[in-house]
Amino acid sequence: MRYGKSLRNALAAFLVLGGLAMTSPAEAEVLSLEGIGEYYMEDDSMSLSKAKDEAKLLAEIDAVEQARVNVESDTTVQNSKLTKNEITTIAAAILMVQKVDYTISSDFDDVMVVKAVIKADIDTDEIPALVERELKRRQAEQE
Repeated sequence: MRYGKSLRNALAAFLVLGGLAMTSPAEAEVLSLEGIGEYYMEDDSMSLSKAKDEAKLLAEIDAVEQARVNVESDTTVQNSKLTKNEITTIAAAILMVQKVDYTISSDFDDVMVVKAVIKADIDTDEIPALVERELKRRQAEQE
């Protein structure tokens, strides 16, 4: 599996909690986006259905990240030495998947590759509140 469970869970959290747009209500719009996700079935015990679910999740994350991404950095220097250099991204949106297409192929190592292509609509009105909620959740975890 090219994506570990922790990465997959983090990506799922991005999808649920969503990308950043600090837009005013007058600027809000519905974006129609295409997301692409590929999942490599390196684990023989995984079902095709599960692999399709994983590919679709990655495609949804791709679409959300196209809508907006907020990048934050936290750098700390003590005594002229870098002690902390952390970069965090937040991608948040509620998306309505309109269509999903799957293709199945093999890569050069004969590993089955499941590719999902989604068409989705994202309402940018929802993004600021989702991002604010995620920022508050992260702050609470750090306290």
